[in-house]
Amino acid sequence: MFSRFSTWIVAPLLVISVTVCMGQLSKPSGDATPENLRYPAASPYGAGEYKVPVATTPEKARQGAPPSLSPEPSEAAPGKPNEPSDTRALRDAIRHMIEQQEHGRARLGEILRQHQYWTEYYQQMLRRAEELLKGLMDRKEKQPEQAVDRPASVADRKGEDGFRALYTMNRDGTNVRYLVAAPGMISSSSPEWSHDGAMIAFDAVPEVGALSDAHLFVYALRGPFKGTFRDFGCGNVPSWSPDDRQIAYMVNGGNPCEVEHGIWIMDSDGSNRRRICQGWYPRWSPDGKRLHVYAYFDRPASIHIVEVPNGRARKILGEPMEVKFGGGTWSPDGKRLVFVGVRDGKEHLATVDAEGRAPSIHVLYTEKGNDRELIGPPAWSPDGKQIVFAIQEKDSGATHRRWGRTYLYSIAAEVPSAPALLQPERNGLINRSPMWSRDSSTVIFSSER
Repeated sequence: MFSRFSTWIVAPLLVISVTVCMGQLSKPSGDATPENLRYPAASPYGAGEYKVPVATTPEKARQGAPPSLSPEPSEAAPGKPNEPSDTRALRDAIRHMIEQQEHGRARLGEILRQHQYWTEYYQQMLRRAEELLKGLMDRKEKQPEQAVDRPASVADRKGEDGFRALYTMNRDGTNVRYLVAAPGMISSSSPEWSHDGAMIAFDAVPEVGALSDAHLFVYALRGPFKGTFRDFGCGNVPSWSPDDRQIAYMVNGGNPCEVEHGIWIMDSDGSNRRRICQGWYPRWSPDGKRLHVYAYFDRPASIHIVEVPNGRARKILGEPMEVKFGGGTWSPDGKRLVFVGVRDGKEHLATVDAEGRAPSIHVLYTEKGNDRELIGPPAWSPDGKQIVFAIQEKDSGATHRRWGRTYLYSIAAEVPSAPALLQPERNGLINRSPMWSRDSSTVIFSSER
């Protein structure tokens, strides 16, 4: 009886116990839910939480199905795999990174193309700059940096047709005497005394009319180098600075030195040459701060006052009165300029305020005849009393020479009257380019006689 009772009581209890145990074994514990699975510390991903998509349905749990990486439908995203929100965020982040990478790759390609373009552009500009620099260096090599001394013993060409030399005379036209001619040259002209009176700067050409081939010369009148020449290379119409440390000069186009035409300045030893501006006939102002420049390129021709060394220019004359060849020269105080100009069909010897105000033009002499022509530039004596200029006679005796039958005349600067022939008699075929000694006692000029 006890046996039957035991069987009736114990059997159901065993069944219940087994059923409960099976249920506990098939259900995941609270510490091992799919949302809280952990990798062991030895995992290649490191210790800590790592949420993965696994099967969480009761059916699969009861069946003891292993965690599945296969997505299941989700109510939060109908029609798409059942994946946690973190996984979707990770996937979206990866997709965004891929899109950014593609965009960055495209942008990088554009930057590389632009870099290649600008690299080629700057390489081309560099090649052009190197070519220009080479050209400038070639020019610099062809322009002599230092003067060449020449002994006075070199035979001149006196006696040849067209030969012109430098002469001097007293301010009243007396005591005319030969001074010098550049060795090997046919014509010497445009002389100017240094302020200390020790040297004469002038230009000379190898053949008549070959102005582009003109050279600058300095001749020593006294001192240890007395009687010697120094050839400064290409240039003409020199002008000493007031302290005699610099020489301004002009260079004609087509010169054999292949330097740019225009107004240049160099140190008195021939070094440090630099171009200042365009123009002809530079003349230093008495204060050494400005240059008179004949602006032949203006229409009508004018005078430019150029600041040294910046090259800024101010135009005077032109419209009120056209300036003839050669421009003018400064008054001793630097306030006025004397020049030869044309207005109303007449030629005038006149002065103008250095600021260029039209009412300041003062006519000293007007040539009324048709058989004579006024030739500039005139020269104002350092004492301010006398102006010397040339007049060309165009009668039947005129020659084929450009300056044929030109003679020097003098006029008073303070109380002007009719100009007087400076020499008692007309002598020679050409007499022009007068310039004064610093003490106003002597006139130097170029003459063919």
